[in-house]
Amino acid sequence: MSIIPHQKRYLPHEIGTRIHAVTLYRSAKDIEFVCRRYKISKASLMRWNKRYDGTPESLADRSHRPHTVHPRAHTNEEIMWVLNLVRRNPDITPCELYGKLRRKHGYTRPPSLYTGSSCVLDCARSPYLRRSVFLSKTERIHPMDALCGKLGIEHKLIRPRTPRHNGKVERSHRNDQERFYNHLHFYSLEDLNLQMHRYLTRSNDIPSKVLGWDSPKERQKALSLVFQPKKAPKIQGDIMDYIYGNAS
Repeated sequence: MSIIPHQKRYLPHEIGTRIHAVTLYRSAKDIEFVCRRYKISKASLMRWNKRYDGTPESLADRSHRPHTVHPRAHTNEEIMWVLNLVRRNPDITPCELYGKLRRKHGYTRPPSLYTGSSCVLDCARSPYLRRSVFLSKTERIHPMDALCGKLGIEHKLIRPRTPRHNGKVERSHRNDQERFYNHLHFYSLEDLNLQMHRYLTRSNDIPSKVLGWDSPKERQKALSLVFQPKKAPKIQGDIMDYIYGNAS
């Protein structure tokens, strides 16, 4: 019994089966009988009959490799760009990889992978604060209420079980989990704050499909030419001290 390797796209018929099917067809001229007996399709039988010249090699599977290179195929130089970036950044995301290729090498191919980054997260990571923050009514985050009050942000509560808003927030949580928390190792509170600051700077440079493959920083820069949003005040010291009023 022959073993079919997993690389095969389909279950191929053996060469002997093909030869017997073609020989029987040429002698009997009964297509339906040959197809039923060898459990093959009419198209396969006709193809084998056209190719068979008396040698087993004529019925062997031919290469499926295209004869010419695809016009949009990556060049060897582009492949080296990608391999070098992945080698230096093992945890890089597809969107981040695309952004680095576009800035450093003028890479213009649109990425084929879907990346649904959240608009809410992009706006929240901007150095300019939004005037409204939406949270679910089931989330009771009192420090958030206090911080919004200090910064003059209107805190609105969305209706419970609202997928169009909750989905954006949950997707942003998943992005943070995959990009930051899964690889997080810290030794002190100062080390944690430093890593979070670096991740915030990194995430602001990641292009997003919903922003036309612009990063949040690029989109904020473009919008600042049209609108004049209020700048967020700089927070001195610990954020929790700022929220609860222990720091000015």
